Amino acid sequence: MVNTPASASIDLCGPWEICPQAKEGEVAPAAGDPCWRPITLPCAWQTVLGTDFHGAAWLRRTIELPGSWRDDNATDRLWLCFESVATDLRACVNGKEVGRHVGDYLPFQFDITAALAGGSVVEILLCIDEIAAPKVAPGELQSGHITKGFHDVISIQHGGVWQPMRLSRTARLCAIPNGVGVHADLSTGNVRIDVQLEPRGAAAPGSIQVVLFDETGRRMAEGSTNIAEHQLICSLSLQVPDPRRWSPSEPNLYTAEVRLLDVDQLSEIYEVRFGFRSIQAVGTQILLNDSPVFLRGILHWGHEPTHIAPTPTPAEVRRQFQTLKAMGFNLVCLCMWYPPRYFYEIADEMGMLVWQEHPVWQSPMGPEHRDEYERLFTAFMRRDRNHPSVIIISATCEHPCFDPVLADWWWRTARRRLPDRLLQVQTANFALTDPEQTDLHDEHTYEDSNRWVSYLDDLQAHLATLPPKPFVMG
Repeated sequence: MVNTPASASIDLCGPWEICPQAKEGEVAPAAGDPCWRPITLPCAWQTVLGTDFHGAAWLRRTIELPGSWRDDNATDRLWLCFESVATDLRACVNGKEVGRHVGDYLPFQFDITAALAGGSVVEILLCIDEIAAPKVAPGELQSGHITKGFHDVISIQHGGVWQPMRLSRTARLCAIPNGVGVHADLSTGNVRIDVQLEPRGAAAPGSIQVVLFDETGRRMAEGSTNIAEHQLICSLSLQVPDPRRWSPSEPNLYTAEVRLLDVDQLSEIYEVRFGFRSIQAVGTQILLNDSPVFLRGILHWGHEPTHIAPTPTPAEVRRQFQTLKAMGFNLVCLCMWYPPRYFYEIADEMGMLVWQEHPVWQSPMGPEHRDEYERLFTAFMRRDRNHPSVIIISATCEHPCFDPVLADWWWRTARRRLPDRLLQVQTANFALTDPEQTDLHDEHTYEDSNRWVSYLDDLQAHLATLPPKPFVMG
């Protein structure tokens, strides 16, 4: 999570205006046109336009920068930052296009420094296409954007800016969204901090300073390292003596405070909470911190009729987890959707295990989409890596034609980037799963209950033909 002083971050949540787009390519109406109506962001725009509205719309707002932001410092950079937008966004600031992003569930940011040209007025116009469906060949399956999952199929379709946004000011050096990663090794106490920088500012030299704290705020370790000109990724390793383990019964968390300095100017401060835990598949058992754990999970499809978008409030998340724990569950499987960041932070705090399925379901898998999948999957992995609660990650669910080249890329990349998770290219039935690209045997059954006993006998017989791995019924 990015923590910056109040003078360096402006919350853009609150009153905006919205206007539906009647036809593709239409120019946004002028300010004051009666088509504009009020909307309070973040929210699914269906709360204003109705649940039957699915298409494109404009959102607009004008703000004035505070006086402290108007200092003539040529090295300062201003960013327009979003947590999640559904689905295809083009952003203009003061009449200049500053960026485009396609894909729900992911944070992103645009450098808007040049669009302001030293002025104090910020006129923001967003053009968003909710559907953003790729063109597919005849006979290919179609389910909207390639990484929209099936939330919009089984629940209420959501569009627009449905998670928070802000303006941010930094020096030249800053990290990309979710660009600060922390890997904690339980066996050694080693903590590696990786920072991936925004390319446009990486010509500047600088440094990172890191302090590690335990839950009481006691300093456990600290250090720093220099960033060379044009360096895009920097790393630093620190040692925590006798680390306390994170587990569902004892969710012990540490905090890494990461300061990014542009020469000697503080640019950004990040705080990342992390935990020391290990997860392994050994024979037919899953070992959490070297002890067997029996997963008792529940499937969560993100169905939130009160909010339309899948945004349960922090209080609602805590109540859900308390209820599930009282019922004997210890895991939530997020079926092809991503909730807000605080969902995972609360899972870390409360010791609720998470199985994260990447939101890919029956989408087109031609080679022409491969680069886009790799871009989005890489960003998903950056989201997954810092939370000790996330123990299983699947690239897709029940995809009948998952591209084998992409599957091989995902398996190798996830193994490198997520070394402390159990991984699956596919959570599905045996027929759709490559047993060489999963840490777990998995089976999805839709059998009639009148042959359930026979089905279980068939299942055991099939498992006997496979190498021993833990079995989950996803």
